[in-house]
Amino acid sequence: MRPDRYERLKEIVLRIAELPEAQRSAAVREACGDDVELRAEVESLLAQPLPEEETRPPSQPRGETAPAQSQGSPDAGLQALCVMLHEIAAARDPRSDSAMGELLRGALDEVLRRAGEVDPQLSPFLDEVVRKLVARNEESPSLSLSEMAKVLAEGEESEWWGARAQALGLAAARAARRLAVDRETRLYGRDEEMATLERIYERVQGGNGQVLLIEGETGIGKTRLVDAFVERLRAAGEDPEFLFGGYAGIPATAASPPEADAWRIAYGERIGLTRLEERLENYLGAATTLIPAFAAFLRGDPPGGLLTKDSLQTAIVQVTCALAAERPTIVLIEDLHAAPDQGRALFAALALAVPERRILLIGTAVQHQPEEWRGGIERMEQTSIMILGRLGTTDLAALLEEAFRSEDLARQLLDPIALKSDGVPLFVFEILRALREGGLLTAQPDGSWSRTREISRIETPSSMLRLIEARTSRLCEEDRRLLEIASCFGFEFDPLQLAEASGISALSVLRRLSRIERDHGLIRSAGSHFAFDLHEVREVLYGSLPERVRRRHRAAIERAQAARRPPASLT
Repeated sequence: MRPDRYERLKEIVLRIAELPEAQRSAAVREACGDDVELRAEVESLLAQPLPEEETRPPSQPRGETAPAQSQGSPDAGLQALCVMLHEIAAARDPRSDSAMGELLRGALDEVLRRAGEVDPQLSPFLDEVVRKLVARNEESPSLSLSEMAKVLAEGEESEWWGARAQALGLAAARAARRLAVDRETRLYGRDEEMATLERIYERVQGGNGQVLLIEGETGIGKTRLVDAFVERLRAAGEDPEFLFGGYAGIPATAASPPEADAWRIAYGERIGLTRLEERLENYLGAATTLIPAFAAFLRGDPPGGLLTKDSLQTAIVQVTCALAAERPTIVLIEDLHAAPDQGRALFAALALAVPERRILLIGTAVQHQPEEWRGGIERMEQTSIMILGRLGTTDLAALLEEAFRSEDLARQLLDPIALKSDGVPLFVFEILRALREGGLLTAQPDGSWSRTREISRIETPSSMLRLIEARTSRLCEEDRRLLEIASCFGFEFDPLQLAEASGISALSVLRRLSRIERDHGLIRSAGSHFAFDLHEVREVLYGSLPERVRRRHRAAIERAQAARRPPASLT
């Protein structure tokens, strides 16, 4: 759920929940307007018993607490609020999630398991809020309803969260953000890469700053690898600064150009936007003239002064070096292939500054960046390149066994999932989600999963098709038309026959296919032939063609094949 929608939903639910039952329907209609989906979400949450309504005897006035109610007890009302918060955060009803049910049962049995362990996608803030709701027999009492409402209204800027984050051993700004990745299972198939990251980080700790480019196709797990590495550091007692931002799907503001948004998010959310100018004085030192404009840049406001490309680079470098003077600092900038030139120039400027500082600068990208820029980064002595491949059968089998909590089910579905996903982790998880949401798998009381019926064929999830459509949309018109003709051959195709069918010279077709393979990864060479990278790539391209166009392409293919067929023997 997007942060803005989360905030709106939270505000509406908390406000309407205070109204008498008879007034709620009208208030919901007024608050939600024509947004049918929002109205359904609000009504679903309001249908759950509220804490006060659940625990107040009928004769007791609203706002009073029953004398026998223990302030720290996880009564049914507080559990209901816990369920409501989880549903708002995860956009699903946690009562249908056996893991969440396990959490609530654990609270009742005085066996407390953190919500963050059940659902690692929860932020540390929400994890701690839910823990306080179900906490029992703690040294500090649980929050009252009014205190909880105040905390929810203020969020991660609340005084309570600042104190809790410090008590947990992390500064609030560092503890509040985690990468948005699927953590349903442990990381598989990346032991060598994790070992490489650990060696690189050892150099950083010793003051020898490093740059790392992690390359691989969409969905291969570049973000997940960095996330697992940072989590491993923290589990080992390390407390690095961790700043991150990316270029995929981030809208530009009127004040901040697209090339700067990844940096604005990474640094703005780390430094914090309250008392920003005061905080920047600690980081920018003598460059105080940059503070007004850089603060405006971080807020996304119209700049209060001139912030040139060079001065923006100066500000980013100085802030990063100031952070690294306090503790090792990891800066992750994702999707550099989608960054404009100035965005990559910011990365290069910081890369030049990392030697002799405790900075690990990480960039992720698919493998079609500008050659001149990539070559300049690669030639730096402090740079390493890491290319991620797809999961092999052994690693995929281990992943499925953990996801299903069933060795038998993992073995039964290994081959069809391997065929459909081709070892791309993101596709694997999309397939698992589709199987569960489609009712083909069901959760058992022990947390394992089982089939509801025979699964003879796995359909391609719509989310997976959308991802592939996004990849094919980056093709220029001429290259897309070439691959559309190729899709009419089948999964594999002969480039020479494709040249005949498309009316293009064989040399030109071979050059274009090689460029498509290098820049987009949609096809791959297979000896004298080419093949689509995934069956679904061919499916998307072929499915986009009207039947009349398919017939025309197939007729051209038949003529090309006939022309290259050796003449029949006369004997």
